[in-house]
Amino acid sequence: MNHFLLEGSGGSVDLRYGAFAIEVLLNKLLRSGVEKQDVRAKAFGGARMFDYGVNIGANNVRFTTAFLKNEGIPIVSSDFGGTQARRILFHPVTGTARVSLVPREAMGAAQVQPVRTKIGTITLFE
Repeated sequence: MNHFLLEGSGGSVDLRYGAFAIEVLLNKLLRSGVEKQDVRAKAFGGARMFDYGVNIGANNVRFTTAFLKNEGIPIVSSDFGGTQARRILFHPVTGTARVSLVPREAMGAAQVQPVRTKIGTITLFE
């Protein structure tokens, strides 16, 4: 399971970008012995969270569906679009996923600044 914020990577090795995040996940699966023809995807998200600027969610949906199609990985379940964030509960053993929409008013309350803890050269977020 992975979560990314932006579609492409522009060659970046940053998990915020879909191209890199999906490649990392696929490579780990393949190295662990999974056969590529057995990989199936469940994809969720792509909400338009803000009413201004670029529709990042729609771009992410287009990217995700095209990337998986190009890799020959079928999407067996999906829930895209809308204006609300989603909460995903995934059970890796059974492969089941449960999606619930987060009410807009709850999103406002959830926007808190993370607590930063510096340990050497690494900054952790709590």
